[in-house]
Amino acid sequence: MALVLGGWLFLLHIRMIVSPAPQEMREGAVVWITRLLLEGRNPYDLAELPASANVYGIFYHLVAWPLALIFGNGFTVHRTVSALSILGACLLLYRLLRGERVDPVFASCGVLLFYASSLYFVAPLARPDSLGVLLSLASMTLVFRDRVTPGAFLIGLCCALMALATKVYLAYPPFVMAAYVFLFVSRPRGLAYGLTSVAAAVSLLFALSTFYPAYVSLSVVGNAQTGYGDADHLWRQTSDWLVFSLPLTLGLIFSAVQGVAGVRSFRGWRTRPSVFAFGAAVNAGVFFYVLGWHPGAHMTYLFQLVTPVLILAVWPHIGRSAWPRAVVAAALPLAFVLNAHYFPLTFARFTAAEQGFAQVSRLIDGEEHVLGSTEVAGLLALAGRPVFDSGQSEYFWETALKLPVPGLAPASLLSARWDTFVAEMESDITSARFGLIIRNRRHGLIPLDLVSRHYRQTGTIDLDFAWASQRWPVDLWAPQGQPSPPVPSAAR
Repeated sequence: MALVLGGWLFLLHIRMIVSPAPQEMREGAVVWITRLLLEGRNPYDLAELPASANVYGIFYHLVAWPLALIFGNGFTVHRTVSALSILGACLLLYRLLRGERVDPVFASCGVLLFYASSLYFVAPLARPDSLGVLLSLASMTLVFRDRVTPGAFLIGLCCALMALATKVYLAYPPFVMAAYVFLFVSRPRGLAYGLTSVAAAVSLLFALSTFYPAYVSLSVVGNAQTGYGDADHLWRQTSDWLVFSLPLTLGLIFSAVQGVAGVRSFRGWRTRPSVFAFGAAVNAGVFFYVLGWHPGAHMTYLFQLVTPVLILAVWPHIGRSAWPRAVVAAALPLAFVLNAHYFPLTFARFTAAEQGFAQVSRLIDGEEHVLGSTEVAGLLALAGRPVFDSGQSEYFWETALKLPVPGLAPASLLSARWDTFVAEMESDITSARFGLIIRNRRHGLIPLDLVSRHYRQTGTIDLDFAWASQRWPVDLWAPQGQPSPPVPSAAR
């Protein structure tokens, strides 16, 4: 049954990959950044910001760039990179489980659970998440060993540095391993590994800031200064993750019981836990102390930081006991059923959503100057139009660090660039330069009061981001005193 349900999820995944419509409100930002690279422009140059703001790393775009050059820029190219990354991560996880002496059937159950978690929300879309997870697992394969050699550690560190340039927090394996070696194996060696990892990370960030002036400000400072204070969301996403990961939750309970009961396979953990258990504990601590308080990433940090390491910690011990193993395996199809509401369950959902975005594309094609909110950033980028609001542009003001730090763009320059950008956009709105404005109803980058003074609303289109289950209307605005652009009959 789990294979059947997993197979249907795989078919939905393929259907999502080939969809021409954005599947999440900020997915278009990735297409826009890759377009800038294809045009030879630097998305981290102050002259391009904040329209080109990218709070993630550059490595995902560098991987997608040659594919976009050959096959054309678009959602499918980027989602294919994510899909291949998920496939690679599943293969690495299976290899690691087999290396921990988990039999093929039970290892496959763990991989199926990991695959389902890798398809949740934004991870399989045109986003860097899946590539970052692949790189962290590749690093883990090399450094999470009982006897890691200096050569293996350095190669694993290189994988982690690529993860650092993809999504910062996914560079954790060498840092976790350094702490593990320091605490349980050899303090001098652990200290050497830790200092090497820190020095390599700082050097990479400094080198990136040389080529991309605002890189560290956006990918590190901007994320660090985002609000982390939603306790309700912390507990809500934790409880949702426990249900989504039902087999893993049961396995964790069984492991805790076996540990308390003094089962033979757990006796050594009292003096030296497995590196995977240590890594899962460290990552869970980071989640509960810092990342889990962020209100905008529901279960994402748990799936990327905790799930793969915890599977590797729990699965080998559960697999040795007949009835706990049977209960955990039997919970997998139940978990698929309980989590079905997180996914679009039919192809029809994609087809209907694509019709709404096709209407928007036709409107964009009919106007030379279009201002759009984040939902249509990808469509604007693919139509050759400039993008003002990528969905990450509005966070640009959070990237300024008042304390002067070498390698960081000065706060005064960032603030001045933000003020200039906003003033230019508002001037274009006031002068009715845009023949069409497509705006959502959120409090965002495009000022509604200014738009309503110089434009009139001509219609509304309901947009459905099928994979992310996001749905809301966007309003169409035309300059006052000018003929309205032709609005598709399906729009209202």
